[in-house]
Amino acid sequence: MISWNSPIFASEIAHEVRQIYIMQIQSGRDAWTAMETVMNLYQSKERSKETAPIFWLSLAAAQLECHHILPEVRSQALAWINQMLSVPEETLPADNDEDISACLRDICALKCWILREKTILQHDS
Repeated sequence: MISWNSPIFASEIAHEVRQIYIMQIQSGRDAWTAMETVMNLYQSKERSKETAPIFWLSLAAAQLECHHILPEVRSQALAWINQMLSVPEETLPADNDEDISACLRDICALKCWILREKTILQHDS
């Protein structure tokens, strides 16, 4: 498990996604309803290429903290992680080596956590 103090979760979006999702679960809503609530709130904000990965990684981590993950969240989070890990090292900014190392470590840890989670919830149709 990675820490919510990780640089990848330092944004306001990451904290909001986690807080809203976990509050929904704690109030008795099922995982699908909790995800829909978070998605609806997020869609009302401006979507950008910069915030999408943070949204999906934060939602995945929040779900994993609740001992489950939904297929769409798993798929989106893994796609963003794989994209992030495929960035050539020489294109990364050299002035933040320590932060970049911490982010890469935490992204790899999150990927392992996602891949190990056995409870992938399927929607009852």
